[in-house]
Amino acid sequence: MTIPGEIREPFARLFGEMRPKLHRYCARMTGSAID
Repeated sequence: MTIPGEIREPFARLFGEMRPKLHRYCARMTGSAID
């Protein structure tokens, strides 16, 4: 599946901004499951 450039750029920028929050959320959820 290929993504046209006009969609890919905003998506890549949005994902880049959200990545730290997503990482923190996933780490918290994984940690709580193990505890």
